[in-house]
Amino acid sequence: MGEFVKKFRPVEVEEVKRETEKALLVTIEGTDHWMPKSQCGSEMTVGDSGELLITEWIGGEKGLFEKQPITTAGHSAPPRAPDDGIPF
Repeated sequence: MGEFVKKFRPVEVEEVKRETEKALLVTIEGTDHWMPKSQCGSEMTVGDSGELLITEWIGGEKGLFEKQPITTAGHSAPPRAPDDGIPF
């Protein structure tokens, strides 16, 4: 198996409120989120604001990035039609 590579995306942090050894408490769009430092690709400290790089995974888990349906081929799936009751 190949090595897993983290993919990072930027989020705009209004403020870093707290910091522990392993996480940051950040405010993004008016909501506080604990961000594991292991999922951050850039460093911030208490009182900072600005752009923070976070993994696509943690951003998706926290609802910060829109989740795209994925097919087995790795392409975005088309929108599903409403359920018409037909089982196939």
